[in-house]
Amino acid sequence: MGFIEEPGRGLNLKCPWCSYEGQFQKRRIDVLSLFVCIGLLLCAVVPGVIYALWFSQQEECPKCRANVPRGPF
Repeated sequence: MGFIEEPGRGLNLKCPWCSYEGQFQKRRIDVLSLFVCIGLLLCAVVPGVIYALWFSQQEECPKCRANVPRGPF
């Protein structure tokens, strides 16, 4: 998995599973992830914030539907 810089197109991702390179789609939030985030926020604020930041950085490969993280998380 790596970041590829192409002039004029911005930052693209490379999928580690299918080797697709290009623009990815933002991952949609599902009910289970929402309950996990709310549960972590109610129990302890720091783990809930970390989970929310990590989840917001996930993107979905349009070719194989794998979740690929973008950024430092």
